[in-house]
Amino acid sequence: MIKIGIDFSLTSPAICVYKNDEYGFISFFNDGGKDWKKSKSKSYKYHKDLCEIIDVIPYTRQIDNSDYRNEQKTKMADALLIVNLIIDKLKSIIDDDVIIGLEGFSYGSISSSTLDLAMYNSFLRMKLIENFGSDVLNIVSPTEGKKVLFGKGNAKKDDMIQAFIDNRLEDDVLMKNTLWKYCKEKSIDFKQPKPIDDLVDAYGILKCI
Repeated sequence: MIKIGIDFSLTSPAICVYKNDEYGFISFFNDGGKDWKKSKSKSYKYHKDLCEIIDVIPYTRQIDNSDYRNEQKTKMADALLIVNLIIDKLKSIIDDDVIIGLEGFSYGSISSSTLDLAMYNSFLRMKLIENFGSDVLNIVSPTEGKKVLFGKGNAKKDDMIQAFIDNRLEDDVLMKNTLWKYCKEKSIDFKQPKPIDDLVDAYGILKCI
């Protein structure tokens, strides 16, 4: 049985895979159309380090904000781009029975970004069901992954990362993982932890299923 946890976002979706008694991590991220490996921006600091450890898959978002209609068309095209990248990657991994956990919607606040996230997330749900079946998909509440890993449903990003580093779940398999070893050995910048925070959330989601 393969287990997969997906932490979906507009700019930095992350996946944690449990297969053959080991964890694998995948980070998708918006490179802004830049050469991120040569960029001096701190935004790509961990991407540069992690590309030697995990699967790092860049993509370029192209949203046309010139008017409302173009904006909505390009957002849908953007959603399909990201979702298809995720589905193609999952197809290359899944060769046995699978169970997938995907974080659900947060109803705590409504803004343009949360509405966009809901739309993109809905595209992903549809594609997951089309490709793998509705029985494999489990929608995990936004608080459940945090509660499983940290112990509280309102845990912050740095709480989750620290719980991961401390191996709060006493997960022997995790201790063999290169991402965990990297986080354990490095001093993580909690002010700008992308994509580590998303990868940790994906792990927390996986541990819910």
